[in-house]
Amino acid sequence: MELYKKMPKKNAPQNWIQQKREQLKQERKVAMKEKGMMELFNMPIGETEITIDDLVPPRKAETKFGDRDILRITVNGAASDWMINPKSPLYRELLEHLYEGKNHFIIVRSGIEKQTRYSIKKAW
Repeated sequence: MELYKKMPKKNAPQNWIQQKREQLKQERKVAMKEKGMMELFNMPIGETEITIDDLVPPRKAETKFGDRDILRITVNGAASDWMINPKSPLYRELLEHLYEGKNHFIIVRSGIEKQTRYSIKKAW
C-alpha cells in the first residue's frame, strides 16, 4: 500500500519522458545527417505546395512497407526529404511533369492510413 501512494499520478508532469523524446529526436537528426538525409516530410491532409529539387536524384530506401524513393523537396522555403512509393501512379505522374520541366506542384492528400490518396492539382 505504501508503494502505491508513492507512484506519480497520471496527470503529473513527466519531464523525463519529454527529455528522452528530445534526446531521441536529436540522435535521429544526427543519424539522418550522417546518411545525407534531411528531415522526412509528412504531407498533411489537404493541399500542399511543393518544389521538387530535380538536380538531386532520388535515393532508394527499404522500409517495412516496401521499397521507397526519397525525393528532395522544398515546402514553404524549408528543404525536406519525401518518401514515395516508386510503383504509385502519383510517382509516375510526377516523373512525367519533371520530364516536361515542371517541378512546382500543388499536391492534394485525402484520407488516412490505407485510404490515403494523393493527386496533383496543379503543376508548373
